[in-house]
Amino acid sequence: MSGWISRRFLVYAVGNSLNNIGNAMYTVALPLWVYHLTHSSFSMGLVVAIEASSLIFQPIIGAWVDRGSPRHLLIVSLGFQAVISALLPLLAWRQLLTLSDIYGAAFLLALGGDALQSVQTVVVPRMFGAQKDRASAGLTAAYTVTTMAGPLLGAAVLAWAGFQTLLWINVLSFLAPVALLPWTRVPRGRERSLHTARPGWWSETTAGFRVIRDHQPIRMLLTCLLAFRFVNAALLPLAEFLLKGGYHLSNARVSGLFVIEGLGSFIGTQLPLRLRRISTVQFLLMMAACNVLGLLCLFIPAWPAVPAGLFLGSAGYLGAVVARNIVLQNQVPMAVLGNASASFRTATGMAAILSPLLMGFVTSTRGPGLAIGALALISALPLVLLRPKASNSWDHQGTA
Repeated sequence: MSGWISRRFLVYAVGNSLNNIGNAMYTVALPLWVYHLTHSSFSMGLVVAIEASSLIFQPIIGAWVDRGSPRHLLIVSLGFQAVISALLPLLAWRQLLTLSDIYGAAFLLALGGDALQSVQTVVVPRMFGAQKDRASAGLTAAYTVTTMAGPLLGAAVLAWAGFQTLLWINVLSFLAPVALLPWTRVPRGRERSLHTARPGWWSETTAGFRVIRDHQPIRMLLTCLLAFRFVNAALLPLAEFLLKGGYHLSNARVSGLFVIEGLGSFIGTQLPLRLRRISTVQFLLMMAACNVLGLLCLFIPAWPAVPAGLFLGSAGYLGAVVARNIVLQNQVPMAVLGNASASFRTATGMAAILSPLLMGFVTSTRGPGLAIGALALISALPLVLLRPKASNSWDHQGTA
């Protein structure tokens, strides 16, 4: 074990990982539950779009986090998610659950998850100080493991007990980090170095969009990331619909197959470190090619082609996200880097809302083949936009 790893970090990582496993379970399970109730691809896409719509509130959440106590905000975020998760099985037990309840819970759970991620961004530097980079890397590695463990556990629970039991387990996963607070000692007070007078969240958000507007390479990068995100957001409900509606696999088996998506995400985050010698543009072209190949896999009339497509699509998307971070760090001044990054997430979040709705509608009315073809064309957009001559601009130039 590395010398810097303390008992405090291990306990915090365990609580964080339990929470992430719960998130991974319900992210896969909620669209499956909606399909179980409706047998509609549009309804599956709608629940994914509703989850993504919580990103619209990210600037407000960021301002809230900057002004509050990390410990208090952590408890509020996790407790909020636990209460919402408990309401669904309670309503189902009383036979009062409606589809609107599931949609509302999906939005509120995603909102609580976004708040928790923002809180953790503040908590880690304050808890681990000089070791914050290593702590962040360790938590990221643990997160990639939970994206594979969550669907596996979800598959076992669905095969054994069904959706309601899975949601009760979610309640425990949200409460686990709260129960471990006496050992993690999350800070209570605000960071003293924060200024009491800060610009409003709207001013900070518009500042980030101005950075994007004023720099052509960043605008091109945003266009490419919009294509990546549009495809990625539609891929999960489309794959679940194909596996359930097309190949008639069980809920447990479908959930288990999403381990492959987690594996693709992990490989996608590691690829930039393994391919340092190629330019950022060349790397993004490779990731776009992965996306196209993944979607073409879905045309193969055999169910193993669906997880293969998920693997390639998730690897391509996560690799592109890491490349985005590299470009922003090279191109954007540190003073506005956070605002520009948040603006990227807001813009791509809008694509994540529209994509599952549009592709769910196309799948319901015209069939999955047309939806797959449309997504393949959109995923090829970076192959058209990116040019090798942009490489020097992205990799070597900065902005003053």
